[in-house]
Amino acid sequence: MDYIAFTKKWMDIAHKRNLIPPAYRQVQYLSSKNVPSGTYPPWIDTGLKADIDCTYIITGRSASINDTSTKPIMGDGASKTDSTFGIWMGRKKGVGVSASFGQGASPYETGYITSIDTTEWHTYKAVLSTATLYCDGEVIGTATPGTYSNSVHLVLFGQWRNQNNSLRPYFIFVGDVSEFKAFKNGVLIRNLKPVVRISDNKPGFYDLCRSTCSITNSPFYVNAETHKPTDFEAVEISLS
Repeated sequence: MDYIAFTKKWMDIAHKRNLIPPAYRQVQYLSSKNVPSGTYPPWIDTGLKADIDCTYIITGRSASINDTSTKPIMGDGASKTDSTFGIWMGRKKGVGVSASFGQGASPYETGYITSIDTTEWHTYKAVLSTATLYCDGEVIGTATPGTYSNSVHLVLFGQWRNQNNSLRPYFIFVGDVSEFKAFKNGVLIRNLKPVVRISDNKPGFYDLCRSTCSITNSPFYVNAETHKPTDFEAVEISLS
């Protein structure tokens, strides 16, 4: 079943079970590709901290850009001294995937898997207890787990880094995300689906686990950037 057919099937099931409230419309994915010069790109604060008992699943693709820096699709810290977890992709114009699995993990990065074209849709799964990274169900990297003690939350579309004595998301991911799930001890604690709030066309992710976003005080997770922000682009599902 292709991606569009799968999404349509999921939409039918979701609406029948009343999983997404009628105040929201599901979309295919949220994108951070179109950010005007002089503004800051969007990101999502999941409200979660990396935990050895957690597994994270994210579906996305990176843009093909001429940039050799890492592009974390999700994570918390972003240096060898403060990183606890991150999945990086898109280096070298859309080639390469790696992950870090805690302070003191060995190796620090699982190594870039250059056979994966990250400009295509893939589902990545990170099991922190075993420091294992999967792509579309296949193991692509392993490490000896480190420790998880960062005070910052996991971010979608980026990672945190201390810049000029200010802790803020850095190395913002340029690409698309269609789903994020988090499990703790096998229990689903986040299930974020891309939506648009119908009343004002505000894009974001709706958590089917009904957790609370600190910004909206609801399960609707929105762009957390406050300094000259540019919001996500919501790409509608094609029914043709």
